Amino acid sequence: MSVFEYDYKTNCNPIPPHEQGLLTVTAEKFLHVSDTIPHHLEGVCFDETGENMYFCATDIGRVYHYNFASGELRQIWSDPGVRSFGLKRHKDGRLFVACFGITREPGLIILSPEGEELAHELKGWELDDFCFCSDGSFFAAHFIGNVYDRTGDVLHVSADCKTVTPHLQNLAGPNGIALSPDEKVLWVTEYCGGRLLRTPASGGWGSAPYAFTGYHGPDSCEIDADGNLYVSMTFQGRILIFNRDGFPIGQVLMPERELGKNLISTHATVRPGTRELYVTCSDDTFGGSWIMKGEAFAEPHMI
Repeated sequence: MSVFEYDYKTNCNPIPPHEQGLLTVTAEKFLHVSDTIPHHLEGVCFDETGENMYFCATDIGRVYHYNFASGELRQIWSDPGVRSFGLKRHKDGRLFVACFGITREPGLIILSPEGEELAHELKGWELDDFCFCSDGSFFAAHFIGNVYDRTGDVLHVSADCKTVTPHLQNLAGPNGIALSPDEKVLWVTEYCGGRLLRTPASGGWGSAPYAFTGYHGPDSCEIDADGNLYVSMTFQGRILIFNRDGFPIGQVLMPERELGKNLISTHATVRPGTRELYVTCSDDTFGGSWIMKGEAFAEPHMI
């Protein structure tokens, strides 16, 4: 038998040799959301108690709420006119949803904690992910551009959403974005460029400390209290974890990824008061959409 025989379905996303030695844990299935395909999930986030979890779906505008005490899962907002690609909870309880347009303009839709639409800001901007600063302003990834046409950028947006200032430009599909606990370092994943960028939040000289391997790129990212960065590897079924200097230190694998399942891992966030890592994940082989539960290196950073 030839040593080069293989099955692409179960070998389409091998872990690169230079990442096989990382500390590795496998997540478990936590919450089944849907059997519908496509029904890809994104934007998992929590309130300050850790008892209420929110996330969105990308096929159309949808936001879900899950309560840990009751075990109840509810869809609290839906809008077929947009696609919701990112979700963050403001410290005042409002939910900010980054949307692409279908029949409505793209932009940032702001909801109450109960899912009532309060405002539609930044109309015309196709935003994917964003991260809040302690003063209420935020950095946002304008998810356009590719390796042939680097038109993507990162924006700084004032707390009232009225002032938009370019921060980084000439990017190939900037996607994930996260701010270090001391708010000095801004991390950006370049989805189409396959790179991790580490830049000063105040502007100036930055670097690309890591280049990713394989098709489809690094998706959303989140920071923990120690400054470690959790980068979701969409269509690879895993989360890569980096220390504050951009060195890979661990990974969380999705269950059954070795069978070609649960590969669409898009966003990972640590639950407040714990080191539990929750991941939005879906499967395009009719395995459905799930929230997976894994392990983090530290508790989350909360603003």
